[in-house]
Amino acid sequence: MKNKAKECICTKLWMPVCGENNKTYGNACEADCAGVKYTEGACKDKLQDV
Repeated sequence: MKNKAKECICTKLWMPVCGENNKTYGNACEADCAGVKYTEGACKDKLQDV
């Protein structure tokens, strides 16, 4: 696991983005800090097999 050299400080502003890992982040700053590419808007829920 990589150690991040910088500390990320993000606001709590809710402007969801969907990461390439299909995880919804609260805003672009959070996704950037996680090191993932993203698109605007929350991720669509996927149906899971039971």
